[in-house]
Amino acid sequence: MSDKMTCTIDCENGGRCLFNNTCLCPPCYIGPSCDISMNVIKFSLTYAMYYDSQRVSATSKYNFIAFAYTFTIALMVMVSIINNLACLQTFFLHDIRLTNCGIFQIFYCFMGVITMIGMEIRTLTMLEFDHVIQAYSYRYIACNIIPVLVIVGGDICMWLSTLLAIEFVLLECFNLSIYRTRRFSILSSIICFIINIGSHLHEIIA
Repeated sequence: MSDKMTCTIDCENGGRCLFNNTCLCPPCYIGPSCDISMNVIKFSLTYAMYYDSQRVSATSKYNFIAFAYTFTIALMVMVSIINNLACLQTFFLHDIRLTNCGIFQIFYCFMGVITMIGMEIRTLTMLEFDHVIQAYSYRYIACNIIPVLVIVGGDICMWLSTLLAIEFVLLECFNLSIYRTRRFSILSSIICFIINIGSHLHEIIA
């Protein structure tokens, strides 16, 4: 008897019906039909990429389209990581690190690297979730820590972009010295880190 004849339930969220109405659920989903989400942040870029890739793989006989899609995303993220690392090297080797603008840009690139690494890990686990370890420790990292890390990193980068814009306004409109004390940029960045991480702490420990 074929699997189709023994499967009378619909597996949701990209799950696959194996036999005897048993669903093989992707990471971060549980339940008889994979209908219970363990994602602390459902509406995120990584969630959208994962759902899209699984939907494509369900209609692709050889799973080539899903592989190509995920590989392309992973490649884009890797290029972003390399770009941020190159920017960090540039900022550290030149006098820009002595300015408030430089401090903001260094923090921005650092958070960009951390965020992209988290997204890269999550993207690579999209392929062949049948072989992904379903231990609690993995689910906790994939469903709690990494999504929150990506969201927090994105939020911090947006705040740092705002602070950088404010710094440019101060320089252009008030003729402040570009090499004045960096205390403002360092304290602002640290406060930004604390506020964003604190606001999502309950999602990490959930």
